[in-house]
Amino acid sequence: MLLIFSVIFPDSSEIRPLVFYSESIEIGFDVLNSHIKHGIVLLSAVLRDINGTETRLPIEAIDGEPVKEYIERLQIEWEKILKRRS
Repeated sequence: MLLIFSVIFPDSSEIRPLVFYSESIEIGFDVLNSHIKHGIVLLSAVLRDINGTETRLPIEAIDGEPVKEYIERLQIEWEKILKRRS
């Protein structure tokens, strides 16, 4: 998973593109949220999968708070539900 985003750093008015690669989407979102938490202004964010398909992310939903732990807990919950169904 490739995360591509444009930002403005707090100490400049220059727009800069940043790219982050991770096998884990959760880690990618936590890296992005960490940037926001440290005062970097997010202008755009795109998620690109291994096939090159791009998904534009809603930047207003990226609030600087980590999400990895929450997503992993949700995954455990729905895996339990799916096991009960089979």
